[in-house]
Amino acid sequence: MNIFKELIKAITPFLQENGYRKKGSTFYIKSNKNYGIVNFQRSQNMAPEIVKFTINLGIYSDVLGKITDWNYDTMAVPEVSSCHWQSRIGCFRPEKQDYWWEIRAGDSLQTAILDVKDNIQNIIIPEISKRISDEDLMNRLLNNEFMGSTNLNHFKYLTLFLKEKGDIESLDDVVHKFMQGPDGKKCYDVAMEHLEDINYNYIKNDPQN
Repeated sequence: MNIFKELIKAITPFLQENGYRKKGSTFYIKSNKNYGIVNFQRSQNMAPEIVKFTINLGIYSDVLGKITDWNYDTMAVPEVSSCHWQSRIGCFRPEKQDYWWEIRAGDSLQTAILDVKDNIQNIIIPEISKRISDEDLMNRLLNNEFMGSTNLNHFKYLTLFLKEKGDIESLDDVVHKFMQGPDGKKCYDVAMEHLEDINYNYIKNDPQN
């Protein structure tokens, strides 16, 4: 018996009942043009009789993808690695550390399935629902609650959202603070290229000042 395949098979109806569709070991839900991604990642460095896996979460924004992804026009369902917001189940569990399930030959698969379903219902689905809209992602960026990625990418994402929303006052404030800060000075040329891409006219200063 392939334990990992049996696990995915058992979890599939539960996720489908909650609006998710299956693609391999990944499940996705679409809201407007954005995607919520749930990806089951199996460890390859284990003995054949042991299955070890974790769950990755992701949100893909269509607004951001149009600018940030070179293959936007040909992309179907995005991979979790292409998502603009990414995290793992361990970040939301009480331990607040990376978490992997481990199933050995002879262990109860049903026990693992019930535990995974509990995490999906009480953690994964709610956390994705909190972030799947552009407004949700933008607010988390504004409140410094955006996990993963770099400060430069956070700057790019936030300026794209604000430009799309038409909130020029907030956009001006974000640009000024970033460009005058250490990250803006360190990444000056890349940040300027991004601002030109979104047709934002920033008055260039000497990046050393």
